[in-house]
Amino acid sequence: MNIAGTLEALIPLCGGIYGTLLGFKLVKPRKFNPGAAALVAQLRWLGPLVIVFGLWMLWLAYLDQRPNVQEIVRGMRQKVTLPLAVDEITRLDAFDSEGQRIIYRMTIIEPPQTAAEKDALIATMRERLRSQGCTNETYQRLLRENIALEFVYTIAGKQYPGILVTPADCGHS
Repeated sequence: MNIAGTLEALIPLCGGIYGTLLGFKLVKPRKFNPGAAALVAQLRWLGPLVIVFGLWMLWLAYLDQRPNVQEIVRGMRQKVTLPLAVDEITRLDAFDSEGQRIIYRMTIIEPPQTAAEKDALIATMRERLRSQGCTNETYQRLLRENIALEFVYTIAGKQYPGILVTPADCGHS
């Protein structure tokens, strides 16, 4: 979490809690000033409002720490010229993002002839991608940041359901 943002959020949180306690007379100030007591009673709604503001700042500090998947994909597009031959039968056609997920769009260049061979290829790819996802350092960096990876294959013009590798698949929460 963003430490500076968290500390900045704690200031209004603590002040709001103290203001609320004063406003509802749950704590008493050390020095009692009758004029100030009347003002504190009139402004007792301000403490909860300051608490809400502190919570909002804490939420912003939390959001600030999450990587922006769209920016990661944009950077990937700048570094790699597509389409890219991955191996002798696979071509990477595009990168996309959706939520906290990076989608790799792949095409099998030399498709199997029978439906059984296609299903066997997809099953093999699923196992290979899940095992590589947990050992490949690039994938590991993304998975540690709670970014899922989806590999969508097109074989002979037909798009197959994506193979999803989640942080949980590799022991990341």
